[in-house]
Amino acid sequence: MTADQLEAPTGQASHEELRNQFVHARFEALAEWGIPTADALAIAKATGVDIREAVELLRRDCPSDLVLGILG
Repeated sequence: MTADQLEAPTGQASHEELRNQFVHARFEALAEWGIPTADALAIAKATGVDIREAVELLRRDCPSDLVLGILG
């Protein structure tokens, strides 16, 4: 799921708040998988990138900027 697929119900959190929550959840998942903080943050913010695919590449020693170039 990407941030664009999330919609706020009327009177609820704004689009920006939902995006921030989405990015935070992605960051936490990446951190739990042992991804270094800087890499996890960069990939979490790239909401169009599938984090499962990113983790597979990172675990094969692919640098995060290259991961983003490949998947982004």
